[in-house]
Amino acid sequence: MAVYAKLVFPFRALSFFSLYLVLNTILYGRENVIKNFIINKHLATPLSAPSLPPRLIETMRQNIIDFPEYNPIKNDIMGWIITADVFLVFLFICMILGFLTNKPHINFVIGTLHFIAVILSTHMIVKHQSFDFMICAVAFGTILPAIIEIYNLISILCFKNDFYLQSK
Repeated sequence: MAVYAKLVFPFRALSFFSLYLVLNTILYGRENVIKNFIINKHLATPLSAPSLPPRLIETMRQNIIDFPEYNPIKNDIMGWIITADVFLVFLFICMILGFLTNKPHINFVIGTLHFIAVILSTHMIVKHQSFDFMICAVAFGTILPAIIEIYNLISILCFKNDFYLQSK
């Protein structure tokens, strides 16, 4: 079991840190990724009319993020990412303390969930898909692994299951 845990832990750590990088790039990106997402997703068709002058289209794109109807979209994206960051801090602490060291199959599942979240959040931004992709990314990548870790902590503390490997 220890051999499998040594093999699975780098996969979980790599997928965890890639999820952290993707979510925080969306939140704190220099190019304002959320603004580009809103412009490209919600305004691509009305502003792509060939009859409008290019300067007018560019001015509208620059000022469109300040319209009040797009603030809830921006706030929702930022809220979900901040929620994910809170869960990521908890998951990082659990990963460093190594509560799942003797359960490599659960580590693999959590790493796979992180990887699925990376794919969903990247797909939302790159392909200008629905905001539901971000909600699913946060649910699969941070909330579900946090629930698994909380269940494991409860089983360790309440049921007195020892999480260290037994020496022979």
